[in-house]
Amino acid sequence: MDAHENNCTEVYEFRSDGAGFVQSGDERSDVSFSIADQSAGLGFYALTLKTVVDYGGNETKTYVIFDPTKQKHLSCAQPNFSACFGPLNRVGQ
Repeated sequence: MDAHENNCTEVYEFRSDGAGFVQSGDERSDVSFSIADQSAGLGFYALTLKTVVDYGGNETKTYVIFDPTKQKHLSCAQPNFSACFGPLNRVGQ
């Protein structure tokens, strides 16, 4: 995702084993994650990230909604469009 407001690129890698990483500018965190099997409403899915390296195990929950092709998604604070960022684009499998 390119955030035009702060000129920052963020990279999220989610692996099939529930591990991954988040990189924002020069900061990188190793994470574990889970995503809900069922929608929280209106097509939003709860995504729980736990930082396992860098920030002492902080856990956050966001809501993601995918476009019909599953190649892009928004990340939102609630299961609605009131506070979202993105779209984030899939770059590999």
